[in-house]
Amino acid sequence: MTLNLLDASYTQGLAARIVENNIRGLYTLGRPHELINDTAVRQAALLFVGKYGTELSAFGTLLYFAQYLTNHKSTYGQFDLVDILRQCEKSFLPQWRKRLAKKEEKVKDCGQCREVGKAALYSYLRREYVDKGIDLRNSPIVQLGSFSEQTLRFIESGEPLTF
Repeated sequence: MTLNLLDASYTQGLAARIVENNIRGLYTLGRPHELINDTAVRQAALLFVGKYGTELSAFGTLLYFAQYLTNHKSTYGQFDLVDILRQCEKSFLPQWRKRLAKKEEKVKDCGQCREVGKAALYSYLRREYVDKGIDLRNSPIVQLGSFSEQTLRFIESGEPLTF
């Protein structure tokens, strides 16, 4: 769920608060004894959400801020608000897009995935008994297992297996 969807689904401004809290955390690490400019941080958070809210999820945002100091920071200053905003697009988003592309590729290849667990068991029972016209109750697996009548009706129904 992207930051914009998060705002639309829950509380308006929630995404900006998530970003704001992370910026405050970076500020506290960089300048622990100085007071923070609340207005600047709030505006930066709103800018961040406005710019990256359609592409980044809450997890992606948290990942960026967690990695910022070690992987993305490009200035020598202790705290640079402009760099925080700039490096997200410059160094983090290309990695994030690659990660999402790999995830989508895995989902596309899922048609070739092996079934496991209940899905595999139900598919086996459908293929070996229901599709061949044999009563499920004759299966040793069903006789030894604890299948409810509702489960047996589901297996016999041919509905898509989704778990």
